[in-house]
Amino acid sequence: MPSFSNTPAAVLVVFFSRVVRAACLTGNFLPSEILGYAEKEYLDLNLSDSIYITAFITVIDLKTNRAAYSNAGFSVMPVVYHEGNFEELYMPSHPLCDWFGEEEFKDGFFEFKKGMRMLIYTDGVDNIHSDPKVKDRLFELLAKEDFSSRQFISEVREELHSKPEDDLTMLLCVKK
Repeated sequence: MPSFSNTPAAVLVVFFSRVVRAACLTGNFLPSEILGYAEKEYLDLNLSDSIYITAFITVIDLKTNRAAYSNAGFSVMPVVYHEGNFEELYMPSHPLCDWFGEEEFKDGFFEFKKGMRMLIYTDGVDNIHSDPKVKDRLFELLAKEDFSSRQFISEVREELHSKPEDDLTMLLCVKK
């Protein structure tokens, strides 16, 4: 899930999606490899130092249920919920940019188990960085016993996204 700063976002969306696709076509399936490939392609563009891309990539092997993830400067950590437990997929990293030299991206892994819910979301959730109650409420909605994806998205929009000038993007994966 990419996030972009100060460049026509549509241009960077097209660039990023094409580069991720190209990375996969060349046999790069680990998220760190995909991000490394994307960063090399990004650096070839020779854009301004003020332009960067943040992204969090997760690859789930549906045959083995093994999930791999990597971060490129994404400021909110995705969360996995399973059987009453939350795990934030914390992984500090740099965005796609030329600020850090040769720093490599890393991978984390988990098993995507039956009943598991994974949420990747952007900082468009109101006050997600400044008010711990917001994250608590987001997690409470994710953990509802009578969980419904549709209801979850509706409640997040209603309660936690009151500033329409900031975009909110969410990716919710539920293992049935």
